[in-house]
Amino acid sequence: MNAADQRGGSPPQPQTALLRRVLARFVDLVIFAGLAALVNAVIARTVPGGDSVDATGMMELPASLVQSLVVFTLYVAYEALFTSVYGATVGKLLAGVRVVGATGGHPSPPPMLSLVKRSAVLFLSVLLNFVSVLSLLGAGVSIYAVVSALIDQPRHRGLHDKLADTAVIRWERNAVPS
Repeated sequence: MNAADQRGGSPPQPQTALLRRVLARFVDLVIFAGLAALVNAVIARTVPGGDSVDATGMMELPASLVQSLVVFTLYVAYEALFTSVYGATVGKLLAGVRVVGATGGHPSPPPMLSLVKRSAVLFLSVLLNFVSVLSLLGAGVSIYAVVSALIDQPRHRGLHDKLADTAVIRWERNAVPS
């Protein structure tokens, strides 16, 4: 029995429907927005400066720095750990897509370092959120990563996929249980 059979998936298809990737990202962002809100509430109550905001709506520097580091670390951990174990995040599982190594061969989850790189590029703006100008630069990189996936043909590999040597493939569960 090969690994695809063990996971209950059908053989991967070479191209992922872009709509599935968008759906997967949306689901993951909704899940993570709830986690980030909890983190922000804890920081606001426990870190000096967390309960006061400046004119731009940002927490004072110590709290803002802690918030950026904690939320970024949690997001990277969410993406990397789920993908290393299941080949996908919750959103990708629901949308029927998986992250695999881009080099071909047997589709299996990429090494952890690749998954961390992939997630870090996507959410660089969160890490740099404590300084508005840096956050804008990070947001530019994150947006470019997503847009580059839209225009890359035929595999829709974005900047985050290319830097991490990963690809996203369609992966449907078998209709007949084994």
